Amino acid sequence: MALWGSRVRVPSGPLNGFNCKPTPSNQSGTTEPLSSLNGRGFLFLAAGFDMEDIWIATEYGKVFAKAAGPRDGKLVLGIHGYSQRSGWHTWEPMMGPLAEAGFRMVSVDMPGWGQSVPTQGQVSGDDAVQCVVQMLAGLGAEQAVLMGKSWGGNVAVETAVTHPHLITHLILTAPAIRKPDLLAQISQPVLLAWAEDDPVIPYQYAAQIAAAIPDCQLVTYPTGGHSAAPKNAADFGPKAIRFLGD
Repeated sequence: MALWGSRVRVPSGPLNGFNCKPTPSNQSGTTEPLSSLNGRGFLFLAAGFDMEDIWIATEYGKVFAKAAGPRDGKLVLGIHGYSQRSGWHTWEPMMGPLAEAGFRMVSVDMPGWGQSVPTQGQVSGDDAVQCVVQMLAGLGAEQAVLMGKSWGGNVAVETAVTHPHLITHLILTAPAIRKPDLLAQISQPVLLAWAEDDPVIPYQYAAQIAAAIPDCQLVTYPTGGHSAAPKNAADFGPKAIRFLGD
């Protein structure tokens, strides 16, 4: 079950087939939440918008998440990348736009990342998929949209293919696909964002992945690095809302 907590008032390694490189950290080597990076391509949530701390119980650990939007809205679950400095804040720039559009936006720290309390270290592979399924159940969602970046994009794809009845849409940014043969098995519509300056998974893979998915819209940005969707949220947010409304 999901445990609802405090409310926050927002003020105004190589993967199969890809040559992946570590994303450089900031100059001090410390982790910065996206909300601290305003002015470098990120957005704050809309002024005065409520954001909640929640906990979701799974067999893989107690998952920490941030949530925004009406509790009866359609669930959009955000999954971050594999870097140790990744976490719920990956999708923070998208939380305000989606919440304002009536969606229940939940962005998680997967077990082994951020504030989550894992039972056995970082979740991965099939366990990551099962963790997502258990989170959806814990949040009381019969169906949901999955939004994944890099490693989280792969988790989203594998969840959608193995549990198609649970997932209605996929929103992906530079997904680190482990099993390319799964792409043709995706039955859900996909919105894919990629930046031409991605230093981790080169842009050349964008067209290949988009072509392999039966129903895929590719959105290209000249900049955004390995975070094309969140770093271009001002443009991508409305696109995502229209995509989910189709």
